Amino acid sequence: MSTGVRRRREPVYRALEIIAGGLVRAQGVDLRYTGIQNIPESGGAVLAINHTGYVDFIPVIPVIVWGSQRQWTKGGRRNMGRSRIPVHVRFGLPMTVDTDRSPEQETQRLRERMNAMLLEVQDAYGPHPAGEFWVPARLGGSAPTPQEAAVIETEEALRKAEARTRRAEARARKAEVAASKAKAAGEAEATARDRGRR
Repeated sequence: MSTGVRRRREPVYRALEIIAGGLVRAQGVDLRYTGIQNIPESGGAVLAINHTGYVDFIPVIPVIVWGSQRQWTKGGRRNMGRSRIPVHVRFGLPMTVDTDRSPEQETQRLRERMNAMLLEVQDAYGPHPAGEFWVPARLGGSAPTPQEAAVIETEEALRKAEARTRRAEARARKAEVAASKAKAAGEAEATARDRGRR
């Protein structure tokens, strides 16, 4: 998927690539990749990786993004022009999953770490104009709390489900009417043929 444009590589990631490649060569590992074409050449991606042995532990690195909601968010104004809106990205310390704990416990531990990071990034972002749709309520804005957002999303999901049901019912009624008309037309044609034979 090369566009012919030379991409600038992120230096830390490139250094990790070189180190990992060196370790693989030093160990003589026969590392094979398939489906590599599915990885985007640019932009972000989330990789979900299975675990098969002790050497394949990959740390989870929590990442917080704050500010992008000012560009485009559900229910907010779109500001996609050259607005110079600051977007802050914070990478947390790597976190290795503790296999002695349940997945729920580890997910909660990750959630708590990311929430603490989010609060720090929000506090440092400033200024926080009062009443703005993107500013959290705790900082004087009108953005919904996570609990309010969950209610909004649930209500929206219900409205969408109801709309899908109405559309499906309308399609079914339309199909019934079409089938009924086709049947009536067929019967009328058969009747006309019978009359023509007499």
